[in-house]
Amino acid sequence: MKKRPKLLLIGSMTRSVAKYDDGIRKRFGGGVAYGGRVAVALGITAEIITIGAEDIESGVEELRSRGINIRRIPRKVSNNFFNDYRGKRQLRMKNYIKKPISKRDFKQIPDSEGVLFFPGFHEISSETLDIFKGKTIFLDLGGLIRAFGEQDREGYHLVNQGHWDTIDDYRNKVDVLKVSHEDLENIKFDESINTDIEKMQNLAESGFPIVLFTKAEKGMILVRKGELPLKIPTVAVQGDPAGAGEVFSVGFMAKYLETMDPMKAAAFGNACASLKVSGEDYNYGKAEERANQILLKVKT
Repeated sequence: MKKRPKLLLIGSMTRSVAKYDDGIRKRFGGGVAYGGRVAVALGITAEIITIGAEDIESGVEELRSRGINIRRIPRKVSNNFFNDYRGKRQLRMKNYIKKPISKRDFKQIPDSEGVLFFPGFHEISSETLDIFKGKTIFLDLGGLIRAFGEQDREGYHLVNQGHWDTIDDYRNKVDVLKVSHEDLENIKFDESINTDIEKMQNLAESGFPIVLFTKAEKGMILVRKGELPLKIPTVAVQGDPAGAGEVFSVGFMAKYLETMDPMKAAAFGNACASLKVSGEDYNYGKAEERANQILLKVKT
């Protein structure tokens, strides 16, 4: 059996508050936190580089207790969010990291086969990607198009959708780009490009060779440079969707680096995400079994 790849996860861990109809939950989140936990479940070697203040340190220690090698790049504040899930989700924050991760933050560049970037709120820049030139790069776009909105009485700013004005700085640096419908709405395209599929195809042909369009319980669409779009279904389950996107991303990269087959990788990522949402205990073998079921439904 081929040795499973080593992954590096980069982004800000958050110490966030989430308000639901049935109460308030406090937790450490962010792509690196969710991604690190799924790496443990799958038996994948993963290292984490996060960034923030001492208020996330207990979250860092929690991941270390799971056997993950994690380092916190110190900043004066963290990217901490207040989520209100009562009705349509509203996202707020008081402070944000104003100085993105740079090469000056590293004495030694960690070794890995693939690097996943999970920006929460602009702590990642195109210069951050340059540090890992030559590695397979996965970018979850969401946190790069967020913008500060109006401030409420408690000092929180509403987090709005901004625009990816720096897109040209990222072209030909990203191997796999993960986007949502909202992300696509905030990227400027030529007036002749209107549908989500057309937008993804344009991205794939202009510096982002693999584009993953996530549609939650509806599965996802895989677009590759020079190839027709391909819908990858998922398994419909009930449960907590928090972190499902990051779980998908880690599963995708693990299988992609093992097989170099984005279709198999997308099915594996969807399998991991559905197992996480359902709250089931799972491992690499169980995720593979579900991925094989998903692949049988793919129409090539």
